[in-house]
Amino acid sequence: MARTLDDDTMRTLASGRQTLMSVLSNAQGRLKRVFLVFATAFLLTFFLLRRVIWDQLQTDLVYNQMSLETAQATEIVVTDPFNIILLQTKIGLVVGTIFALPFTIWYGRSGLKRRGYWPSGSVPRWKLVAFGFAVALLFVGGVTYAYFIFFPVMFKFLASVAINAGFTPTWSIVMWTEFVFFLSLSFGLAAQLPLAMTASARTGVVPYETFRNNWRYAVVGIFVFGALFSPPDPFTQFMWGVPLVVLYFISLGVTKFAVLSKRAGDQVSTATVTRDGWNVLAGSWLAAGLATYVYLLEGGLTATNDLLAWIGSSRQLPTAPDLAVGSFSPAVVGATIGAITGLFATVAVLFYLRIAALERVTADEETGVSSLDLASMDAAAVRAAPLERIAEFDHDQAVTYAEQ
Repeated sequence: MARTLDDDTMRTLASGRQTLMSVLSNAQGRLKRVFLVFATAFLLTFFLLRRVIWDQLQTDLVYNQMSLETAQATEIVVTDPFNIILLQTKIGLVVGTIFALPFTIWYGRSGLKRRGYWPSGSVPRWKLVAFGFAVALLFVGGVTYAYFIFFPVMFKFLASVAINAGFTPTWSIVMWTEFVFFLSLSFGLAAQLPLAMTASARTGVVPYETFRNNWRYAVVGIFVFGALFSPPDPFTQFMWGVPLVVLYFISLGVTKFAVLSKRAGDQVSTATVTRDGWNVLAGSWLAAGLATYVYLLEGGLTATNDLLAWIGSSRQLPTAPDLAVGSFSPAVVGATIGAITGLFATVAVLFYLRIAALERVTADEETGVSSLDLASMDAAAVRAAPLERIAEFDHDQAVTYAEQ
């Protein structure tokens, strides 16, 4: 029978299988610990789904922003009781695998080192902790957006459309839970975009220029992916695609900063940038803090509530008198929030200033050789040129110019 896979595919599969066996072989002495983590996560997920999670999910995601009439008309039903147990098992297996995977990789890292899939140098522990924290923070951020913003608004919109069309909005508990779980997982994974782009650019797998020059294709790809894995209505597509497009452009900035830091980070220190641009940083902190204070205490919250009511949302923000916390007056709380907001704005401006400084240094390095036109210079001009610029020419170039 003819072979259905080509040689390259067969070699790739064989390499992946050998890598997996190498990881498991090196981790086998501690597989009991990995299994304990897996079993604990599986059992907790299995029982919490039945006891707490399903009721809480329905309250937070489905009925949270619905009017009383819409909530009473909306139902989540069970069509086959056996599917409930099967669904709990599936989700428990996925959650258990997610929790057990980092331990498996860590315990099997010696096998990954032998096959060249682990960093060769010694990585400081704080960098590993920072990387793990960044992964967890981005994942939680993506899931939080889905949980508190995307799902409540989406289910309210879909239920309203069904009721206006004369139908009763009814979801199967199995399909509804699978939809919520896997779409939340997709938001958490999509939030890893800054780390994925930064790592790809710093390692040279995908240059930064590729991400920058092909941003139009990335935007189209985001909306196409959303069309395949989320409801097809334009409102849901907007809520899926716009945050990811914004995240993509933020990732471009982070990736550019990482690449420039790799090229010229030793020549541009944060302290120097801060000292040179202290007036801009101070002005940014003051402007952002003052704007936040005015928004909180001078009618901004009331105007926002009016806008929410105008678009039909039942969500309302606390007004200025409600900002008091304990013995602290609204003015003190507003000033504190303004100071914190100003700090975030200052960090963003410092980020921009450091990128600008890195760009200037790398631009000078790239134009260093081309800025000297030896062919048009006489002997006296060549002798007066900086030695470090002359040293940038290789031997063959220097001999050619000398013969001229």
